[in-house]
Order: sequence, then C-alpha cells, then structure tokens
Amino acid sequence: MLPPDHDSVNTRLLELYHDKAKWQFIEVQQGVRTYRYKRDSSPIHLIIGELEDMVVDVEFLRSQVFRPDFQREFDPMLIDIRELVDLNGMHKVHEKVIQASFKLPWPMSDRDFVWREHYDCVEDLHFVVGRSIEHPDAPPSRKYVRAEIQESGLLWRETAPGRVHLVYMVQVDPKGLIPNWLVNLVAADQALNVARMRDFFARHQA
Repeated sequence: MLPPDHDSVNTRLLELYHDKAKWQFIEVQQGVRTYRYKRDSSPIHLIIGELEDMVVDVEFLRSQVFRPDFQREFDPMLIDIRELVDLNGMHKVHEKVIQASFKLPWPMSDRDFVWREHYDCVEDLHFVVGRSIEHPDAPPSRKYVRAEIQESGLLWRETAPGRVHLVYMVQVDPKGLIPNWLVNLVAADQALNVARMRDFFARHQA
C-alpha cells in the first residue's frame, strides 16, 4: 500500500529547493556544498548536498538514475538492493518499490529500508523522490534494524549543454538506540554521495 501523502514529499522538497534561504550552511567537502535544514516535525535534520556546476550529459544522468542498482555506484555503505515492485507505466515514467540494506560502523547494527521512489519533472527541474513504506514482501527481519527514510530527493536542472546543477536531499531516521544528536552529527557525510555520483559520471559517460 502506498501512503496517500507520498506525493506531498514532492511539494515539500520542491519548496525547499526553491527557498535556499532556509538552508543552513555546514561546510564544503570535495567540491560539495553541504547544508542542513531543521523541520519542526522531526528532530532529525534533513541534509543537503549541492554541486552548482557538474559536467554530465542530462540524458546519461537520467538513464543512470533509472537503473535499479545505480546506488551501488556511489554509496559505500550499501550491502544489497533489490526491486520489489516495478510500477513503471502505471503512474509515472519511473516508479518503484525498493528494499536495500546498509552497513553501519561497529558497534551499530546494520540497517535496511523499504521505500517507494518516483521520477517527475516540473518545467526544467527533474527529480527522483523517495519515502519509506511498508510492503508485505519485505517484512522486518532479525538481521537488520528497519530504518526509515522520512524524505529523500535527487534534483537536477540543466544550466548549459552538458552541465547541471545537482542537489541531493535526505532525511533518515536510523531507529534503534542511536541518539538523535549523534544521528545529526554524522548525517552530513551523506551529502558526499553527490561527489561520488560526480566521479562516477566523469568516469563512465562517453
């Protein structure tokens, strides 16, 4: 069952994308500008990674983002990922339900997530957004702590031929016994996934 408010993630992330005054700057690492955003509804910060000028062909970027295993290319914490449901053609161009597991540093237990993601485009802004859901084919197991993607989004806009402005937003509650202050302290590292995407595109596009 898909949550009836899932599409509201689109609205919230797009509003935040267009209201950069709300982004709280953290630092620049590997060319990525990192920000946080604090929502009143959650103690977990939303983390933002931004590349203002990335060299990549837009169609190549989109083709890679649509790959079920694309996350393997840039997320070193990923253990495994699988597609549970392919909803392409039913609602949007790219719409899937995905399960993935991730390695956490010792002594923390590994986590897994089940989420729905879909692609959309508003004018010249392209985005893939995701949010955790429950799915009967992926119940929680003893092997992993079931964590929650509260909101996530990859947004890009072509600024010139072969150049894009890329923004990655993610807000994850790892659940378990990890205190919120520690979650927020280390969450900014997620923004570096943008640098790894950039490096992947640089190596593989024709």
